[in-house]
Amino acid sequence: MTSFAYVAMQNHKEVRGSIDAANEQDAVKLLRSQGMFIIDLKLGSNSDGINWRAALEKCKPSYWTPTNKRDYIQLYRQLSLMLMSGHTLLEALDLSADLASKAKLSATLRRIRTEIQHGKSFAEALALFPKTFPPQAIELVRSAEISGELDQVLHRLAIEQERAADLKRQLVTAMIYPVIVISLTIGLLVLMAVWVLPKMKVFIEGRALDLPASTQKMMAFSDLLTYHGLTVLIVFIAGIFSLLAFYTTTLGKKIFDRIILSLPLIGNAVLTENMARAGWSLALLTSSGVTIIDSLKICERISGNASLKKSYHRAADKVFNGSSLALAISQPFIPELFRKMASVGEKSGELERVMEEMGNYYSQELQASIKRMLAFIEPTLLLMVGIPVAFVYLSIFQLIFAVSTGGN
Repeated sequence: MTSFAYVAMQNHKEVRGSIDAANEQDAVKLLRSQGMFIIDLKLGSNSDGINWRAALEKCKPSYWTPTNKRDYIQLYRQLSLMLMSGHTLLEALDLSADLASKAKLSATLRRIRTEIQHGKSFAEALALFPKTFPPQAIELVRSAEISGELDQVLHRLAIEQERAADLKRQLVTAMIYPVIVISLTIGLLVLMAVWVLPKMKVFIEGRALDLPASTQKMMAFSDLLTYHGLTVLIVFIAGIFSLLAFYTTTLGKKIFDRIILSLPLIGNAVLTENMARAGWSLALLTSSGVTIIDSLKICERISGNASLKKSYHRAADKVFNGSSLALAISQPFIPELFRKMASVGEKSGELERVMEEMGNYYSQELQASIKRMLAFIEPTLLLMVGIPVAFVYLSIFQLIFAVSTGGN
């Protein structure tokens, strides 16, 4: 027989202990036969009632790191599962706080539980943490509390958040390769300018050679970095800082986001990712009882692009003034296909299903866009790396030839 330590819920109370069984499956059957809902089951003894595993988890550095989106996706799934199993919301929050993998998330859940005990609704308690829970989650919870489908809505929210995180991860992953290659190329050129070329300059000094134009430019670049490298670095950092500071302003974000959407490949990938999220969000929100106006406003708030935010805002205003959804979303940067399919869904009364399909369609389009972008980036990077390196080698060969012929 093997000893298993367990954490379970029985009669709405948390129970900890140990049980002997032949294997894990038998241990699960024994605990369920006693009316227990199993939360955690591990090999080992827990007869003293102390949850040593939980104590050790809190000693890990990762427990004190900031909470990420994956932690909240897991939270939505846990709450949905517990509510489906018959637990009350307060029990589910209390148990999720104990199981939370991050200290900040655990503290937030306990604060939400306290606010609910003081008379607030779940949505009102979530709204106290706008930087933690997006408006989409708050509005969905608000509508679910009215309809009584909180467990199902939390499950759908977890799926939608996971799909959105996957889309964003694909975009970020696609940009890692070119950034690394460009950074290494710049580093190589700087290394040659400040370490290799100065040694060559010492070699040719005093020979009174008529250096080739390419070699003269290369030496001038080397002198610039060697004698004014600190100034160049300060100007470069100040320029980057100024651009980032300008981007934090309303005008700056509007200009930069508009430029991004206008780029040939990157802009298409960003727009496709936004349309996929918009389709899934509209499907999820409308199916949960959220109005079209509120759904568009939520799409505005969760969108990371200022130009698209403005388009969603105008669309919400038009719907509020009596316009149909199809006419309302006839805004800049919103693809024509998205508009036409919204019109089809609105007329057929199946807007939720149509928007879900649009989300899936744009998700597939994003994957295709990333493949096209990578296919274009590879030869482009090859040229960006090859041309400077070829120029350096050409300059060096011309210098060697000039030295060998005495400058003639």
